[in-house]
Amino acid sequence: RFNIEYTILYIEEKLPEHFIIRELDLFYEYLFKEILELVDLDLKAAGDSNGCAQFHFMPRFVRELPENGKELLSMNEVLSHLLRSSKPLIPKENLAEIINLPLYKWQSLVDEVKGMVVTFPGKKPCSLRVDQLDKDQSEAKEGRNKSYQK
Repeated sequence: RFNIEYTILYIEEKLPEHFIIRELDLFYEYLFKEILELVDLDLKAAGDSNGCAQFHFMPRFVRELPENGKELLSMNEVLSHLLRSSKPLIPKENLAEIINLPLYKWQSLVDEVKGMVVTFPGKKPCSLRVDQLDKDQSEAKEGRNKSYQK
């Protein structure tokens, strides 16, 4: 499980304009430390805890433009989008409806999030990849979910 070898291929590219290292550091902290909880991942040179990382992650997010054009988005836009799109997987006010969904509708809902990483800030682990969500039919059939029923 922990003996996985990786190959990293470095490709030189033209440096994008209009970015600051702080944005890249914030993205790194958000993705690798907060979401993936890779707290041992340290990109700084050995013995240099105060210096800059040896390299920075600069993901490429684009927006489509007319006539098949593309615009590279700033990290500010990427981070703003991530914050704006953060929402509960199932809002509390929808729990009763979700619990009483027929199995085929439940499966359709599950298929929409399968393979995604979902987060619950403050919990450990705070992020999980959704591989399978099972609906416990036994409780609904036995009436133990009365507090959730309409």
